[in-house]
Amino acid sequence: MNSFLIIGLFLFASICNCSHEKIQNDSFVKMKLLVSLTTILKTQSLTGTNTETITILANQNSEKNIQAKGEWQTANNKIEGNVQIILSATGSWSMTNDETLFGSDGLSSNPSFFGDYRVDKKFNHGQLICRLHTIPGNLFSIGTLTVNGSGSIECRMNDTDVSNNTGYVTVAMKVNHN
Repeated sequence: MNSFLIIGLFLFASICNCSHEKIQNDSFVKMKLLVSLTTILKTQSLTGTNTETITILANQNSEKNIQAKGEWQTANNKIEGNVQIILSATGSWSMTNDETLFGSDGLSSNPSFFGDYRVDKKFNHGQLICRLHTIPGNLFSIGTLTVNGSGSIECRMNDTDVSNNTGYVTVAMKVNHN
């Protein structure tokens, strides 16, 4: 086994929080490891490099709490290349002093009735909005999209005045290499 495969095995075990015994005895974990290592090796053979191929494994899932009070918050590890991202979110947050709760889809009308404090008017008040940090103007939200670039996905509530916000949503992200 070459050193690249050993590093891949070590990284996979640490990402899935698996022991060597669990990898050997659990067929689902073995299959996930095989898919991840196969993707790494395919990328290695296509690019001729090892450094960028282990940044994010194929079909990697991640979850991150995005705080309503926060500005742009990193939601994942670095991504590279042409990837499909599937975003979903659970939880509730508020953007008003009376703490009216709603989900990541936000509200079509402003719940505070005091002006329009949206970061981007194309999205609902209080909606979860995300971007690839290297392309700040290209915003997106929940759903499936294809991104071609490198960087981290950042998310926030669609509200420019976060001082009175409360709560959080948990963003689940699945990244598939195209």
